[in-house]
Amino acid sequence: KGRAWVTNHHFSDKGVPYSTFDKMHELHYSIPGWGPFLTGLRVNRWWNNGGVVLKDERASSPSGEEILDSPEKVSFWIKKWFPKEGFLNSIDIKRADLIWRKHSNERCG
Repeated sequence: KGRAWVTNHHFSDKGVPYSTFDKMHELHYSIPGWGPFLTGLRVNRWWNNGGVVLKDERASSPSGEEILDSPEKVSFWIKKWFPKEGFLNSIDIKRADLIWRKHSNERCG
């Protein structure tokens, strides 16, 4: 979107310490716009034969793809696919929904 590409990862078959990614993780979670994690909804869960992914309002699961166009639908979907007791206790879905929609509108503006 009008900016030059910046290398985020290099892939090879050689292992590296997890700390190699510390700076990238810090930027993703501290500077809005550096990555997608402060300007959108992102939730995913994986298992051996598939997974579930929520990216903004688009959700994919073994049940198919769907659009979650309200905080209530997002909460229902997360409760269905992330049944661990207390998973949503520290998440303010309505606030997260408002934040990503605000950023989405600014980008599309």
